[in-house]
Amino acid sequence: PWPLARIVGIDAFEAWAGWDARLVARVLLAAATVGIVAILLRSPRDDRRMIPLAVILQVHAYALVGTSVHENHTLLAVILAPLLWRLWPRDRPLLATTSGFAFVSLFLAAGFGRRITRQAEIEALRRLTGMDLAVLAAVAHVVLVTALFLWAARTRRAPARTSGQAPPERPV
Repeated sequence: PWPLARIVGIDAFEAWAGWDARLVARVLLAAATVGIVAILLRSPRDDRRMIPLAVILQVHAYALVGTSVHENHTLLAVILAPLLWRLWPRDRPLLATTSGFAFVSLFLAAGFGRRITRQAEIEALRRLTGMDLAVLAAVAHVVLVTALFLWAARTRRAPARTSGQAPPERPV
């Protein structure tokens, strides 16, 4: 019932829509970067989770709102997610979702590769629900990035301590 989504060049999009997607993408990416810096500034200095999490957030923000971005641009987030595996055991499903998203996006774009999966098979799979599964994966990416930002924003600054007082223990 719905055609498969196709990639449209920036110039063709601008001619059709009447506005420059690059400008909107840059503004949204700048807003995401400011949000990430704010999260970093309010997080405890000794919290080892925040640097890899900030990079994961930046990678996903870029992949979500950037122009001329491909599925493989999220692979850095997949590589960094294991750094957080032991530090945030309670939130492992969200970390695993970054890998799952990369797999689904790459699979829906190219399958398992040219000699293993034919493009016709991938297109048939994408049509299974009547709406292109690649579009549903893109919507899921919006949900994932929002969840990652909310998850990171939950980190609170460590309470100030008075001199001579031991730092409060935090569960890992």
